[in-house]
Amino acid sequence: MQAIARVNRVFQDKPGGLVVDYPGLAHELKRALATYTESGGTGRTTLDQSEDVAVMQEKHEVCRGLFHGFDYSGWIDGTKTERLSLLPAAQEHILSRPLE
Repeated sequence: MQAIARVNRVFQDKPGGLVVDYPGLAHELKRALATYTESGGTGRTTLDQSEDVAVMQEKHEVCRGLFHGFDYSGWIDGTKTERLSLLPAAQEHILSRPLE
């Protein structure tokens, strides 16, 4: 909701913005708006922060597993060009892994 509200905000010569509907986004947005409206702005977030952090750490470990055996140190220390040059190799590394 925040992203769409900001995109549509007018300012000086900007009459509005373009909101792209990714598959299923409109349905989820309607559901989120209904939840927000029903709570009168006083509702609780879906997950508390500790749950969010736990989910994020779990997903981070999955990503680390996907890149096991791939040297991505250049992503951390490299220039923009060096980082960009890693993307095809990283993609190939992940796509060449057997499906589990």
